[in-house]
Amino acid sequence: MVPPAVGVLGVVQPVELVGVVVEAVGGCLGLVEVLPVLARGSLLLGALADDVKLLAGHLHDLFQRLFKVHCWSLASVVRWAYSGALIFSRLGYRPPLMEASTVGEVLRGVWRFESVHPDWVEEDGGEDGWERTVAWFAVSTSSGLLLIDPLVVGWPELDALVDTHGGCAGVVRTLHWHHRSVAEAAARYDVSVWAKPPSPPNRDWPPFDRALDDGDELPNGARAFAVQRDDELALWLPAHAALVFGDAMLRRPSGELRMCPDSWLQPEGGPERLRELLAPLADLPVEHVLVAHGPLVLGDGQVSLRAAIRRG
Repeated sequence: MVPPAVGVLGVVQPVELVGVVVEAVGGCLGLVEVLPVLARGSLLLGALADDVKLLAGHLHDLFQRLFKVHCWSLASVVRWAYSGALIFSRLGYRPPLMEASTVGEVLRGVWRFESVHPDWVEEDGGEDGWERTVAWFAVSTSSGLLLIDPLVVGWPELDALVDTHGGCAGVVRTLHWHHRSVAEAAARYDVSVWAKPPSPPNRDWPPFDRALDDGDELPNGARAFAVQRDDELALWLPAHAALVFGDAMLRRPSGELRMCPDSWLQPEGGPERLRELLAPLADLPVEHVLVAHGPLVLGDGQVSLRAAIRRG
């Protein structure tokens, strides 16, 4: 019998579990990171009823060669796989999912859009840079759609979405570098722009209509958190258990969440201060972390966020 949590994983191959074990042991991860990795390994192994013998052989050979210790018997491996899958299923654990479709309604009431940034140049890329394709979001509220850092390439598509969801509630700019289509969207839908005021106030940044600062609320209980990278705000969407970041957090192409590179603008006090500011956000009941830079990965938000903050 296959454990109930296995269904979310689809078809997997034995070599995937071997990679999971190597990641867990060889990566020297902390306990909070090892548990999800082992859970995923348990679920994968439980899904491979027809390949358990082959997989057990892979594991036995792996441990013998890497650690030169006696490995578990086949029966022990099977018991570990089945028990682990059941335990983590009952705890409600689900591994993060790299979405096949990364645009459209990625969560109920949350839409993700991708656009090629018109100002991107080759020098902006690289290990400490950002990719030319960036993301922005629209969130359904009782007052209409809330647009976050819009960079619109298909206005008719957005017009239709706005029309079918009660109009536009407003536009949020998470930081001044993400002004993008903010002014055009606000004018098109006759709504206000929310943004954090510059400090000092005489900075020549794009205008906005309504000041938004640390702890301030938006429609449907959404809340802003200042991360002290100039005017940057992170947004907590409690109705969706999701955190939205402009630049403070991003994802590698592999899906790994990380803090922005040290070479990017940092708060006074540097990356260590940014870690201090982000740490309280990891205490929220976060299920999903939505970023402007990097691929969409849903689930495992709190664990991923804490791990990213520790890594820096």
